[in-house]
Amino acid sequence: MTEGAVALVECPDCGVGRVAATEVTLRGCVGRDAWEYRARCPWCRTRFVAPTTASAAHAALGAGARLEYWELPAELAERPAGGPRLTLDDVERTARLLADDAALHAALRGLAPH
Repeated sequence: MTEGAVALVECPDCGVGRVAATEVTLRGCVGRDAWEYRARCPWCRTRFVAPTTASAAHAALGAGARLEYWELPAELAERPAGGPRLTLDDVERTARLLADDAALHAALRGLAPH
């Protein structure tokens, strides 16, 4: 670890800023080569999470950033056997139903067991 090392972070509202590397938490997704970091903006003080590269994550770890691992929810791997895939038409029809209370209630009544 480098004493007084800084990390560049990018707040979605304020842009790029510098914070102490020890104030950054790197998040590695188990089973994927996906990295992100959690930090607090040095200007607006908002906490945020942003994607980063593996090489930048490793450099930040060497400079003193904390590390945590996380996993994608198991439900993402679940698929009904033989079920049809969603189409754009399915998504558009769902959006229309959600925008129209009467149509949504009618559709839900049709799904209720008799």
